[in-house]
Amino acid sequence: MDAREIWIRLNAVSRLPINKAIQIARYLQSLTQLNQRLLIGCGLSEQQSHQFLRLHANAVNDTLKWLDKNESSLLTIIDSDYPSLLKQISSPPLLLFVAGNRQHLKSTQIALIGSRVATPYGSKWATYFAQELVKKELTITSGLAQGIDGIGHRSALKNNGITIAVLGSGLEQIYPSFHRTLATQIKESGLIISEHLPMTPPLARHFPQRNRIISGLSAALLIVEAGIKSGSLITANYALQQGKELFVLPGLLGDAHFEGNHQLIKQGANLASSPEDILEYLNSSLQWLTCDNEYQQKIITDEYTTFTNNEKREAKTEQLTPEQQHAMDVILPFLRFNKTVPIDIIAQDSGLSTSELAPLLLELELIEKVAIVAGGYTRLE
Repeated sequence: MDAREIWIRLNAVSRLPINKAIQIARYLQSLTQLNQRLLIGCGLSEQQSHQFLRLHANAVNDTLKWLDKNESSLLTIIDSDYPSLLKQISSPPLLLFVAGNRQHLKSTQIALIGSRVATPYGSKWATYFAQELVKKELTITSGLAQGIDGIGHRSALKNNGITIAVLGSGLEQIYPSFHRTLATQIKESGLIISEHLPMTPPLARHFPQRNRIISGLSAALLIVEAGIKSGSLITANYALQQGKELFVLPGLLGDAHFEGNHQLIKQGANLASSPEDILEYLNSSLQWLTCDNEYQQKIITDEYTTFTNNEKREAKTEQLTPEQQHAMDVILPFLRFNKTVPIDIIAQDSGLSTSELAPLLLELELIEKVAIVAGGYTRLE
């Protein structure tokens, strides 16, 4: 079996520690044939061996054809140019699909993120910060989302800078679709990346997972505009877990678009009054603001709201997907009706990390089994 196919199939296996995946990948490449018995013999469980083998041959073949394009490549965690910062996070992606110049992954990156519904104030300052940072040869990394993400990418390109887009879908399924032209422009001078197969559609659970890569690649994180229920706060939480420095733009008092900004500043994030605040940090060995576990737990980790209210109502009437049923089985036993439970308590009781909980809670929110309230989550009828 082709080495690339082995990595692609291993990427479809759940709950597989990175070190074990690396050992298995190397072992499987030495074999002339593969079957379930051999897979179990090398350390996969019966369920994991099924996951490895049942990945459809068409999906694998389509992916290999995509990789044969000159602009496309597969980057595994054992490759020498796999980003060193990303390798250090608790759950690095086993592989990355890359379109563009992968050498830019070695550059010093600043994650610039914010609301999908950008205000004129947020748009102005996202444009300015991205412009000034790329002038200092820093790379702007974001998620290609509508709003602040797109503004940051465009500002970097306009000022002849490098920008990297991390997708929550496959690289052949650009989301949102109106950013296809922007994605092409990014690819020409920077790159777009994803941990998902190229034809993977945008799914709700992918976006919280995507955020850990954005923060993992970056030397520091800049939040331009974030409401109290913003997906930017998930990225902020990942950044803190990863020991990254967090910079937050001061917002307009009384404006709900900036409630998340002010919450983070009150909890100890750096106030970014100018791009020089970030540049001074990068040029200094002094990192005087530390983040302990208690601080991380206090950061709000409201789920990334991908779908509209209409899509939520439609999801409620549909038959549950396996992911939604799994979320119900795992989460609902730890929630009571009309009682608020903080996410760190759910994590403690369930034995899952907050990063593992985020996509599960989002699935339940989409089918209106749980609701986000002040202080945590509550179970709905």
